[in-house]
Amino acid sequence: MRKLSIHEFVLIGFVLWIVSYAYLYTYQFTDIKPLYTYFVLIGFAIFRVLYAHNFMMIKGRWAQHLLIWLLFYGVYICFSWLMSSRSDTATQLLITWMEVALILGSFLILFSNSKRIDLIQAAFVFIAIVGVVINIYDFLFPTFSSVPGRAAGFYENPNIAGKFIAMSMVAGIGVVPSRMRLWFVAFCGIGVLLTFSRSSWLLWLIGFMSLVYIGVIGPTRYRKIAIIMIAIIMGIITALFLSGKLGELTVNSPLQNYLDSNTSARLGVGVSHFDDDAANERKAVAKEALVQGAKAPLFGNGLGFTHEPGDGWTSQVSTHNMYLLFWAEGGIVGLALYLWLMILLVYFSSGIGRVIALQFVLAGFFSHNLLEQPAALALLVFALALAPRLYRRTIYESQPLQTAVRV
Repeated sequence: MRKLSIHEFVLIGFVLWIVSYAYLYTYQFTDIKPLYTYFVLIGFAIFRVLYAHNFMMIKGRWAQHLLIWLLFYGVYICFSWLMSSRSDTATQLLITWMEVALILGSFLILFSNSKRIDLIQAAFVFIAIVGVVINIYDFLFPTFSSVPGRAAGFYENPNIAGKFIAMSMVAGIGVVPSRMRLWFVAFCGIGVLLTFSRSSWLLWLIGFMSLVYIGVIGPTRYRKIAIIMIAIIMGIITALFLSGKLGELTVNSPLQNYLDSNTSARLGVGVSHFDDDAANERKAVAKEALVQGAKAPLFGNGLGFTHEPGDGWTSQVSTHNMYLLFWAEGGIVGLALYLWLMILLVYFSSGIGRVIALQFVLAGFFSHNLLEQPAALALLVFALALAPRLYRRTIYESQPLQTAVRV
């Protein structure tokens, strides 16, 4: 077993600190601002480049293509700011998007030079398990969540909690023993379920079915049968969900004591599943984003347009959608830039990494600040870094990956 280097030790620390959202949660009780974490991360990445005496240390075609995308992204956000109102909101977003570029570049440098991907996977397993445990506690004894009745843990936002538990589940499963993988996924499913985030439920399901399909869960020769069985079971559950029968089962049950009007509505009790306040808001901003983008189809309306309610953008919230965000604010150019990143992510990933990539592509339909979350950036780069390290053999392995435990 190769000795753990300072580089690997620090990188694992960043993954645990950032993806678990501990760095944001502790800020409520200490003077350790999130910005300090970003400075340390970026500073360490710069130190690695200077220490290596090699400015071409970014290894792998995926890393080089991502670096090229970053350069175009930097030009885009500066141009988009010039096209904007240049208000305080737009300028603050310019700073935020610049931080995104620096953080993504830092993870690019650190992950492309990591030789202990197996330990990073173990960190994701730890994050997922702890996240589920805290979510269960948060649901039974509301403590952390900003939304009553929905578990969130350190993430505070249930949608974010469910998303990162589902993605961490996939990221870490390669080091989970074969016989324990189904139990691990089911356990993570409990944590995701308690967030009552419909998008997170979908991310978990996509992750689970994709892992079965590529043979990471269960024998490879039965994967098609397993997929069909899962699809049938999920179809039945979905039918019960849409018909309202699933929600009716919670009425007068012990679970009812832990549900409020919001969570009950999400289970279809009393209203249509897609007719609650959150769903209606998403439909309204999606329609407005399409209309506003069409008014400036080439370059969009400028950075921060959907964050400034007024004569132009009339909604009180942004698009809830990365694709619509880049369309409304960046037009065809902005949307093409984001699609380029998604294509790059899917094309250069493989195996478990591609499952994370699919989750990332899907997550963009439910969030307009996905790229503003350092945890999401870490998972994005990790999905690409997995391919050349752990899957030199066939990706359809049902046994624990040898390269994941022998480095």
